[in-house]
Amino acid sequence: MVDLRPTGPGIAKVRHPHPVTHRMVSLVRTGESFWAECFDKADVVSEGSVELEDDGWVYRGSTSIILRCVANHIASGETLEGPWGRDQEERLRSMALDPHLRLRAVRVARREAQARTPGMLDTVHSDLLVRAEGGQVRIDVDIEGAVVVAEGRNGRHLERKANGA
Repeated sequence: MVDLRPTGPGIAKVRHPHPVTHRMVSLVRTGESFWAECFDKADVVSEGSVELEDDGWVYRGSTSIILRCVANHIASGETLEGPWGRDQEERLRSMALDPHLRLRAVRVARREAQARTPGMLDTVHSDLLVRAEGGQVRIDVDIEGAVVVAEGRNGRHLERKANGA
């Protein structure tokens, strides 16, 4: 006789999560002037192109931003009790969480993308990766957005580009 009972786990009671949860969050905030100085001296490399899709023209590209001034501030001889403390790499990693850093990086990437499109960029979608490595902060931003082309000269430019002319 064949055993028809299920071989998986048996029936279990559903457990409801506790109504109160506790979570600790570490927030980081760095001064606006600090990021302004870092981004003014940053190394920025971008690539991307405009492609024709079913919904119209779309820009896709990426921008890499390397902030070396962070290492310069660390090497400036600040005391251990100063803002950098003993664990400099940990401080760099926590700085990568700063929303001002992330917003400024997306703005730089959008400006770089706008310079590469023949029309205006509509709403863009971005993907950010922030890493602290070797005393510097590296930010990679991927941008994708629709290109709005006014009728006339810019539209003809895009048509010629699509035809390979």
